[in-house]
Amino acid sequence: MSEKTISSKLLPFLGLLLLWFMALICIHPFGEFPVNDDWCYAKDVYSLSVNKKFTIDLWPSMTLISQTLWGTLFASAFGFSFTALKCSTLVLAVAGSFSLYLLLTKLIKNNIVSFLFTCSFYFNPLFLPLSFTYMTDVFFVTFVLLSFHAAYNYLHSGKRAPYVLFITFCTISTLDRQYGLLTAFIFIPALLLLKPLSVKSVFYAGLPMAVSLFFHFSYRLFLKINHIPSNRYGVSMIADFIRNFKLALSLSKTVDIFLLAGILLIPCALIFVLNKVHVNRRLLIILGLCLCLFSILTYNSGSSFPVGNTLNLSGIGPKLTKDLSWNENVKFTINPASLLLLKILGVLSISFIVSGILNSFSFKNVTRSPGQLFSFSLILYFLVYFAFSIIKESYFDRYALPLILVLLLLLAPEIRNIGSSKFHLATCVLIITYTLSVLASKDFFSWQHSRWEAINYMKSKGVDAHRLDGGYEFNGWYQAGSFGIIKKEAPSWWWVDKDDFMIANGPLDGYSKIRSFPYQRYIPFTPDTLFILEKHALPDSLKLHL
Repeated sequence: MSEKTISSKLLPFLGLLLLWFMALICIHPFGEFPVNDDWCYAKDVYSLSVNKKFTIDLWPSMTLISQTLWGTLFASAFGFSFTALKCSTLVLAVAGSFSLYLLLTKLIKNNIVSFLFTCSFYFNPLFLPLSFTYMTDVFFVTFVLLSFHAAYNYLHSGKRAPYVLFITFCTISTLDRQYGLLTAFIFIPALLLLKPLSVKSVFYAGLPMAVSLFFHFSYRLFLKINHIPSNRYGVSMIADFIRNFKLALSLSKTVDIFLLAGILLIPCALIFVLNKVHVNRRLLIILGLCLCLFSILTYNSGSSFPVGNTLNLSGIGPKLTKDLSWNENVKFTINPASLLLLKILGVLSISFIVSGILNSFSFKNVTRSPGQLFSFSLILYFLVYFAFSIIKESYFDRYALPLILVLLLLLAPEIRNIGSSKFHLATCVLIITYTLSVLASKDFFSWQHSRWEAINYMKSKGVDAHRLDGGYEFNGWYQAGSFGIIKKEAPSWWWVDKDDFMIANGPLDGYSKIRSFPYQRYIPFTPDTLFILEKHALPDSLKLHL
């Protein structure tokens, strides 16, 4: 192999590394603070790496053991810190981007398109900020993707190594979230149909699911035997989801999932449209039906879009302080006209994507080819995971990431020959998306840095978690108080003992500002400020005299 060939093969990976590095430098996400829910996942790592004792926090409901072991590996090597845990996630995000690129080159057979598709998924404003946290989403999506990649390789080669990797990755994802069982389950038909029916083929088809179930139930048995309390859901949770099914809520989730996928995959939809030189009547009919369906759904059930958590109308989040949780001191939000434009673009994009996927399938040409078996498995995965997502009572936008990944993989084979001149528009859109994702993520982490600077200042003045409402992550980590009620007049529900002092984004009734902590926003480009507030009713002896 010539040096030129080696260089051309390494170039996309170097390009991805460069994009990750630039994002890391610009966003500056590292610091000793938790983000969103990752404080409760970090507690498990702290207990295992520092106290040498296996415990699980009662707040999360996923399996979590595989991610805990992964985080403990980094904590053992570098010492426990939130920075070390964020690095553990970033390593998986980078590795996942490499794996997705390699899988796409097999599906598309075009390195440039594969690179653009990979960037569309990994550098969008939903995935990118999660890559700099210890949230479970990146870990889970990475091992689902690795499972898909291993399954693809096994279906095409029949070799033992990718089969063993498939079982391994399915098990790891199952031990992070119970939904990991889906991957092993969904590929059973493909593994059965790959070879003539026999006892051996049935065994090979069922083994990944059997192994995943074995480890899932073994872990639950381990918790029971050792009397370790947990809120981890079991397989029985499906019955609870169905029993509590609400149509209106499910339709709202449906709109959020498809609009979110459409908006985040606009570069991919654009490449698909530019690729379609010859448009047949069947595609136009499917496209028309998709446009009608998604337009009606959005009109009737899209009022709550975006449902939020990582993405919301004020940018990237969540920013979990008391004032913002009650929609007070919200300084910047997307205007109705821009939101409407986003919804229209989302409807157009997802309509093109879904119509392109549906148009590729024909019952006349059904075969047992590895490619068709792989696509069939992805569609099954999408349908089952989607069904679980909309019947489950709790839902956040980040839960849609596996579905967005599957849509991207299903669309990829439809991209065949595209002229280099047509890349320019899609590349420009992707550059804009990357820039906005990085700047919005920087805004979020700048806010976090400012908040924790204020919290550390209060701690230096002798104010501990018993007297400070520093926000969900701070009070969740220390849990100085008990779990409270959701009532505006009461202390925040997130384990606040006394709210003598509070971190806020502006003024609040009954409080006065005693110190400010400025930071720079980039979307929009303007200075912003966080404040330490002190309760008016405090006796003079308890006030902070600065």
